[in-house]
Amino acid sequence: MAMAQAPVDPQAIRLKLGMTQEQFALRFGLELRALQSRQQGRRTPDRAISAYLRVIERDPESAARAQEHSLSASTTPRAPT
Repeated sequence: MAMAQAPVDPQAIRLKLGMTQEQFALRFGLELRALQSRQQGRRTPDRAISAYLRVIERDPESAARAQEHSLSASTTPRAPT
């Protein structure tokens, strides 16, 4: 049986990291408008975003490095096959 988890508070995580909404969204690859909507209570994070926010909360540096790796991998040209 799955255990219910407490709701994730993106604003508390962001403030704990000392970041603006823009900085937080950019650093962790989140959409700014979605982040703003979540912080204002107009939108509830889905399970995947909630899990990602928990990772950011527990280990922000690893989450940021993974996001940077993902971005660099998607922009690196691939050799023709």
